[in-house]
Amino acid sequence: MKSKLGPAVLKISLALLSLVLCLVLAELTIRFFSLDQVIEEEMHNTSENADYGNRVRIDDPDIGWFLKGYDFSGDRLVINFEKPRIFERKKPNNTFRILVLGDSVAEVWTTWDPDQKFSRMLENDLNKKQDSIRYEIINVSVGSYNTAHRAALLRKWFYDWDFDLILVQHSLHDDLGSYHYDRTDGKKDIFVRYSRDIRGLKFFKDSKLLNSALIRFVNLRLFNTEYFKESAGIIGFYPNKQRQHYEWIKNHCHSRQMKLFVLIFPYLLDYSKHDLLIKHERLDQMLNDLNIPHYDLYDDFMKARYETLQGNPEDFCHPNFKGHLIAMRKLREQLYNKHILPQTTKNP
Repeated sequence: MKSKLGPAVLKISLALLSLVLCLVLAELTIRFFSLDQVIEEEMHNTSENADYGNRVRIDDPDIGWFLKGYDFSGDRLVINFEKPRIFERKKPNNTFRILVLGDSVAEVWTTWDPDQKFSRMLENDLNKKQDSIRYEIINVSVGSYNTAHRAALLRKWFYDWDFDLILVQHSLHDDLGSYHYDRTDGKKDIFVRYSRDIRGLKFFKDSKLLNSALIRFVNLRLFNTEYFKESAGIIGFYPNKQRQHYEWIKNHCHSRQMKLFVLIFPYLLDYSKHDLLIKHERLDQMLNDLNIPHYDLYDDFMKARYETLQGNPEDFCHPNFKGHLIAMRKLREQLYNKHILPQTTKNP
């Protein structure tokens, strides 16, 4: 009696081979027609005249989106809010210059008074020092930016500018944000969406499968349905990508003989939540591994009671003036204690 196992194995093998070939063909087709690229997103405006609060978001092919209020012209940057501030590529003599790369928490082009932001408060405070140094803080933070955007912004607009310190204001957009910055075609920098906790794909989370054009294409299509909009927690990109961009920023600072410091803002939520604790612990471990100086406002905001720091009860992202004041004081203390500020600077 002939065994039926042989033909069965052959059929299964042919079926698997057909499936693999179909996946490969789909991957090549998607890459050839660039179907995995983000063309338009609801989260940013595609029209230069579309208001976002009192800001105007414009598309940027290399970064994703940018603010119209930050105008570059040759070796000059003009920040147009209230009275325009003008900065030159080469910093003035006897100036300690800080570049702030952050998201909407640090963004200055908002309806909030810029003087109530931690960056402006720090600049005003440092310039009260009785020394010969002028302190200049250039804040080019943009709402919804994550570490990938910051690296892209630094690479495009500020690569050879004179800075003494790059200050990264970090929220948890890397976990809950919507974009990953990647050079998928080797020529043009593009943004792609990732979904990291889709049921059935967790097994492959550390493999190249989730970096494929096919998965990006599927994620883009799924995001445009109601499937993802109910839970932002499954949208994001992977910690190793975050690490990659922080490492690039660190190496850039080292090559340019600049200091780097990361100030971490927690969400204004119940801090007993296990998932929030895990996110902060992992971020701390990553920055320690990279030997990047940083400070997490987690404990300070908890001590102050997070609900008292909310601008309004429905806003869990943006601290009010009290929160920014806490951030400024802790930041000033850290920059002084870690000898990042000039030695002539005294910490009150």
